[in-house]
Amino acid sequence: MRALKSYVKELDSKAIPMLLAQVSQTKETGSLLGECTISLYEVLARVHGVKIVPLINSIMATIIKTLASSAGSFPLQQACSKVVPAIARYGIDPTTHEDKKRNIIHSLCNPLSDSLLGSQENLTSGAALCLKALIDSDNWRFAADEMVNRVCQNVSGALEEKSTQTNAHKGLVMALAKCNATIVEPYARLLIQAGLRILNAGVVEGNSQKRLSAIQMVNFLMRCLDPWSILSELELIIEEMEKCQSDQMAYVKGAAFEALQTARRIGADKGSKLEDIKYPSDDIACHKVHTKVCALS
Repeated sequence: MRALKSYVKELDSKAIPMLLAQVSQTKETGSLLGECTISLYEVLARVHGVKIVPLINSIMATIIKTLASSAGSFPLQQACSKVVPAIARYGIDPTTHEDKKRNIIHSLCNPLSDSLLGSQENLTSGAALCLKALIDSDNWRFAADEMVNRVCQNVSGALEEKSTQTNAHKGLVMALAKCNATIVEPYARLLIQAGLRILNAGVVEGNSQKRLSAIQMVNFLMRCLDPWSILSELELIIEEMEKCQSDQMAYVKGAAFEALQTARRIGADKGSKLEDIKYPSDDIACHKVHTKVCALS
């Protein structure tokens, strides 16, 4: 690998397409060899910078292929998740035009977003991990609102299916809520409902890690988003977190208590404002939330 990385560093930019073609033909992508091979892309990005931009589609095709054949190898998925933000970091420089910056992020994001949905868990969870790494990077600010909205739509849909209710998907939701709260807010109810369904599935399955990650996601959404976007779900959140106070796992119980405190605080803050609202039939849930909060107080 040292020899290969040294070769990549000294590689003439005109020879990069040939190297990419050879890498894309590597059969053993699910092995340690695959992990090492993918790491070469990170070196390529760091050394050759903007020269790799025309080759992003080819690189991403190999990333998707690698994730699909990763056989659940977390180190291999992590290797892929390092490449994606590296391309954004080194492929964009201060002289890059704004439209081109958006196009670069779009080229990186689009195939990953499309891969969030599906029955192949290796690919969907790996794509979610890569997207989270890209969102956590400084260059995510160049993403177009339409692209962010598409990711929100796809991850919301993914959380509806059991095969794509992975920790990586929930981590992606939290990253989006942190960086793009305004765009996530229209999906808040769907995401909260999905989180509570995952929580209940974790109870049925006896899976404490699933319960914990679902509670953490719900709590994070409550903390990051405008409270009005989740107000209709607040009563249900409070009820579910109260149930979790009898959980046998202390860390699940502790996380649920924190979420319960967050929900109660939101209810208390918004409760007085709800007094001035007339409650049409569609807003009965909001009135119930206020009644519940008052009872808890």
